[in-house]
Amino acid sequence: MFENIIFKLLGSEKYDSFILYLNKDHKTITDFTKEIALFYTIFVISFIVLFVLDYILWYYLIIIILSLPIIFFCLYYYELFKENQRQKYIDGILQDILLQASLFPKGTEITKIIQYISEQDYKYISLEFRIALKQIKKGYSVTKSLQEICTRNKSKLLERVINLLIVGYKSGKDMHFVFNKISQYILHIQELERERYSSLAIQKYTLLVSAAILVPLILGWIQNIIAGFDFSSFQNIGVIKIDSNLQIYAKYATWIYLFELSAISSYFVALIDGNKKKSIIYFLIILPVSLLIFFFV
Repeated sequence: MFENIIFKLLGSEKYDSFILYLNKDHKTITDFTKEIALFYTIFVISFIVLFVLDYILWYYLIIIILSLPIIFFCLYYYELFKENQRQKYIDGILQDILLQASLFPKGTEITKIIQYISEQDYKYISLEFRIALKQIKKGYSVTKSLQEICTRNKSKLLERVINLLIVGYKSGKDMHFVFNKISQYILHIQELERERYSSLAIQKYTLLVSAAILVPLILGWIQNIIAGFDFSSFQNIGVIKIDSNLQIYAKYATWIYLFELSAISSYFVALIDGNKKKSIIYFLIILPVSLLIFFFV
């Protein structure tokens, strides 16, 4: 039942990709639902204990109802985060693999190179090539087995490399020459990425420091200064009239502002990283830090 809900919630394409991510961790969708049930049970029991001990008010129990989708999305994005880390590792190790493959003597068959990569300690990429090698031994064509690697992974860089390998293989060129040219291409791409990241890094960390530390720090100081003012003398002589609830309104407005600032900053930092999904992770970090600094200034 819960599996059907996840399927309808994510949609067919995202559901299939998510199943693939879980399988890489030797998990199934049933294991994932069990994790959700476990965390939700712990959360509910904790709130019940607190309620019995009178540590929370009764209306906080609504959080228990809202916690289920929150737990689901936290675990879902955690799995996506792990998959993203896998793809980053693959992107980072590709050039080394291609350079080693380019050192093979001229005339070396591509299956020998695939076997060599599969036997090395390159973690995820070696696993992918082991799967490809098994498929070739079962009768798959080299082209088909390499295309399957792209299907199992969402790395754009890996997809480019595999497509270039397939083109080079089909053209009949020596694979020594193909691997050498692709490694040079990857080196050029990575240099461009480093230049781009270094130019955007200042903007990224400025946003993070401002949203998480500087703005809440300044707002906290201002609130403390205003709280220390004695406006009663001004009211007595009729200079100004101050609503008694003004400070409460200002406090709530500040909380809302910090929430909005955290959300907007998280989104733009994620855009700089080139991954909008990371905005959730940044938000879950920036908002608690900013509130802690604001309350404890």
